[in-house]
Amino acid sequence: MGYHYRMTDSVLLRLHRYPSGSPLHRSDQITVPTATWERFYRDHRFSRPVFVAISESVATNFDGVVGRIRPAPSTGGGDSCQVPDWMWLRLGAPDDDFWVVMMERPIADAGQITLRPRREQTLVAAADPLEMLTAALSGSAGGGEHSWACLMEGMELPLACGDFDVVGIHSCDGYPVSVGCILNTDVRLELL
Repeated sequence: MGYHYRMTDSVLLRLHRYPSGSPLHRSDQITVPTATWERFYRDHRFSRPVFVAISESVATNFDGVVGRIRPAPSTGGGDSCQVPDWMWLRLGAPDDDFWVVMMERPIADAGQITLRPRREQTLVAAADPLEMLTAALSGSAGGGEHSWACLMEGMELPLACGDFDVVGIHSCDGYPVSVGCILNTDVRLELL
């Protein structure tokens, strides 16, 4: 892949969820203090976002939750990050005084994603399920703020058109991966 990551560069942040009703609950975006965002982007030389993993410790970081970072709207410092509900639940629904380690995480480009709708009616009601899913993942179906750049195997995928489970991800080279980047990639979706 040719990506260089600073595997030892990590930050410790207090975990919070986005406010109820925020469109960012339907995304992979993690809001961090501006200084943290600048720190991760300082040496970033790729045309894709900085992906990070967050977990309880450095030892379990690659088993944590993966998303892309975005700077907080204010220029203030701070020591906290905000995440969507699905990430918070995947981290065990911790209390308000929970700290996480955040570290840059290399991920492969996805070539195939297997999704399972939580409700069969989600797909039956759509004239073109593939087009519906593509629009929901890209954010073109409802604002763009809740777009997706990466998906994790085993995650709940909350989309405007319905909730899905990510059953499997394969890289562009055909091997299974636990997380994959879906930006600028012709992803082949399979529905169970």
